[in-house]
Amino acid sequence: MNKIKQNESLKKGFYMAKEEIINLIYDLQDELWGDRKGYNSEMRAQMEFCKELRKKLSNFSLDAISQKSVFHKD
Repeated sequence: MNKIKQNESLKKGFYMAKEEIINLIYDLQDELWGDRKGYNSEMRAQMEFCKELRKKLSNFSLDAISQKSVFHKD
């Protein structure tokens, strides 16, 4: 596989994984706070954290990080 196809595969895998993580966060929220009976400040803080995490993940880009930092060899 040539380098261009490898980079395209890497990007595709990265974005698929990012979307899967975002979906898992939604699923976690639904599982933990489904009916929201007894909603309290702790739940609100957790939901705000998840919301901010989703927002940061949505804006995260493979192009924004260097390949060296992702694939460095120790």
